[in-house]
Amino acid sequence: HRAALIRDGILVPVTGEDTDSRRTTRPGAWAGHVGLAQALRSGNTAIWDDLGREIRATNTTRLLLSCENLLFPFDPDRSRLTCELVSRLSVFGRVRAVAMIRSPHRQVENLWREMVGNGRRLGARSAAEFANDHAERLTDLPGLFGPVETASGLPVARWAERFAGVFATQAASHA
Repeated sequence: HRAALIRDGILVPVTGEDTDSRRTTRPGAWAGHVGLAQALRSGNTAIWDDLGREIRATNTTRLLLSCENLLFPFDPDRSRLTCELVSRLSVFGRVRAVAMIRSPHRQVENLWREMVGNGRRLGARSAAEFANDHAERLTDLPGLFGPVETASGLPVARWAERFAGVFATQAASHA
C-alpha cells in the first residue's frame, strides 16, 4: 500500500520501522515505527536525518507513523519524550497527531497480544493480569494524548474505530 499512499502524498516511512524479525515470536508481528521511540530514548540523532532524506526523496506532504509506543504509555519520562518527538517531527513541517482509537477493551487486549507476540516482558503474564495492571493508563485518552496536544499546540484528531470500518467500506466500494 506504500506506493498508493505516496501517490496521494502520504509517506509511511521505512525509517524507524522495527524490522528485526529476531525480536518477534509471531510471524508477521510488527511493532510499527518503534525505532523512532528507541532513538529518542537512546539519543540516536542519525535516524532523524534518515527520515528527512526519505521524506525529501518521496516529495510527500504528509507522514503516517504507526506505533502505540510513540505515546510512551509506560515511560516515566513520557512528557519529555513526547515533546522531543514533536520537536523532531516539526523540522519537517506542522505536526498534527491523528489517533485511531480502538474500543478500550480491545486496546488493552491488542497491546497485550503485541507484547506476547514480540516476546516483551510486559506480555509475560495473562491478559487479565495485564489488564488489571495497565487498563486504566491505556484507556485514559486525555492522559495519553495530553502530552502530544501540549507539545504540538493542536488537539489530537481522534478517529474512533467504529467510524474506521465505515470509511474503509466506503473506500473499498469506490475502488
